[in-house]
Amino acid sequence: MITVPHDPESTTDDLLTHFDARAATYTTGASWVTDPVALAPIVSWFENHSPKSAVEFGVGTGAVPASLSGNRLLPDRYYGIDISPEMLRHATGWTPVNADASHTSVASDSIDVVVARQVFHYFENPMAALDEARRILRHDGTIIVSHIVPFDDGEDENWWTRAVELRQPLRRQMVTHAALCRWLDDAGFGIVDTVEVSRRSSLQSWLRRYPVTAEAKTALSTHYRRMHSTVARIREPRNTPDGDITFNIRWMTVVARPCGPPSR
Repeated sequence: MITVPHDPESTTDDLLTHFDARAATYTTGASWVTDPVALAPIVSWFENHSPKSAVEFGVGTGAVPASLSGNRLLPDRYYGIDISPEMLRHATGWTPVNADASHTSVASDSIDVVVARQVFHYFENPMAALDEARRILRHDGTIIVSHIVPFDDGEDENWWTRAVELRQPLRRQMVTHAALCRWLDDAGFGIVDTVEVSRRSSLQSWLRRYPVTAEAKTALSTHYRRMHSTVARIREPRNTPDGDITFNIRWMTVVARPCGPPSR
């Protein structure tokens, strides 16, 4: 395992503790982690472009490289960046790098593609991570950002923001499709493709993944059962026999390329 000292200005202790504790069950603890439909836009890009080198920010236990390997698409050089050494102990067939995404040991202008899947909400500074991606990417390289985001509706964005506040206190950013596009544009990337994928999730699957207080659980249940009618039309909530609530979630995968030389 390659270890890089963390940026002293980055406050990641709570995230480090949380993800070290989840490492043993991370792959099986949430269906989205290994969901082949949610992973399909990334897998498809690798199939169509055959990169020789890749870096993944927030690799976790390696769901993306595992999927690529299963499809015989894993590049010879695949560096998985994560702040959690326990997550990285699960590395198989790729190089684990214990580092912050904004401060890696990867050489400048050396990588074909950077992947960032469901990680931007944990970045203290999204622009710092994108600047690092610009630095390590070749001039003709690509960044693929894939994230669960609210639907493009003001009521849904408000509803999702509150749900995440109650259930996910560790997040640093509220990530929307518009925010991702704005961050990429500000970092000097030009968007070349976007892919939207809708999937189903459930309230109980959310609650199992985080230590949530009884008060927060009650508030979340109320929040889900009292959806605004506009949100309900989008999310299509359904009560299950075991008392759970299933609902639609939205993945947006944004593919972008550098528009010019990096800023550093």
